[in-house]
Amino acid sequence: MNHQLIFRDDKSDKFWNIETSGNSFTVTYGKTGTAGTSQTKTFETEETCIKEARKLLSEKLKKGYIEGNDRTEKLTSNNDKKHKSNQQEADKIVISKSEEKTKSAPQKVIEESENEIKQSSQTSANKKENLKQNSQTQEQNSNPLPSENSTELNKISLYYQGDGSDKVYHVNIDPEGDGYVVHFAFGRRGSSLQTGTKTSKPVSYEAAQKIMRQLVNSKMAKGYTEIESGTPYLHSTKEERVSGVHCQLLNPIDEEELSTYVEDDQYGAQEKLDGNRMMIRKIGDNVEGINRKGLIITISQILHDHSLSFSEDFILDGEVIGDVFFLSTFFQKTVKTFNTFPIKNVMRY
Repeated sequence: MNHQLIFRDDKSDKFWNIETSGNSFTVTYGKTGTAGTSQTKTFETEETCIKEARKLLSEKLKKGYIEGNDRTEKLTSNNDKKHKSNQQEADKIVISKSEEKTKSAPQKVIEESENEIKQSSQTSANKKENLKQNSQTQEQNSNPLPSENSTELNKISLYYQGDGSDKVYHVNIDPEGDGYVVHFAFGRRGSSLQTGTKTSKPVSYEAAQKIMRQLVNSKMAKGYTEIESGTPYLHSTKEERVSGVHCQLLNPIDEEELSTYVEDDQYGAQEKLDGNRMMIRKIGDNVEGINRKGLIITISQILHDHSLSFSEDFILDGEVIGDVFFLSTFFQKTVKTFNTFPIKNVMRY
């Protein structure tokens, strides 16, 4: 699907193109003769992509845009009609002159008066039509951005599932006064969401788009995805780095609960060092580092080689400072997961 539309009037000359490719489409728009601005949107299925693309195309056609080829055909048709109208007018003049010879003077005066009235009426109608067209043109030029950008491109919803979370994050651009503002809403899926704005006052559409893109990119970098399943880093450049393993992050407790854990021999304490949180996973001859977001990262050669010195596979959780790994949890050994591993076996690795 590839459509090239144009829109021209007394003060505007612009284009709008849409091209689909698989499950995504690209919209390019701007003034005729320029490269324009491009935006790409990706969908879960190709069918959904085509459906949304057709919706945008229909909106543009309703607003007066036409296909590039249609413009030529319409101009040719209008010229033919104009030529035909001029020819008919000329014929009327010839007939009128021949008839004047046989008509009386009073009748001629009456016809001339009628013609003057018709011309005056036609002139008045033309002025009204021109005023209407100028008003529409001024309205489009004073606020052209909404016609160049569909509502579908001004809002986005992101989802995240993982670590016991099921969150949503909505971002949208809304017109306000002479400009636009960027609103957001977030929270647990299905619950009341917290709302806010990223713009203290209305800004230009281009500025609002930039703010929106930065906000969306920052969330997707944290694992949010446009797919409602919320699988972290799905359909992103980080997807191939997802390890499938997540660190057990610290859980806060109230001060009143502290004595319960300190006095109970079933619990132990360990110093929290100022290192980088990291897990080490060894499977056969493959050793990988995993960060707190569950993404595979590189580790030092010393830690890599030392991990290979163990014959069994494992997953260790802790923090790293330089080339030293401080173990906090013996997460897995071979195929067995140690959820209640004895505290006495926690050691420096």
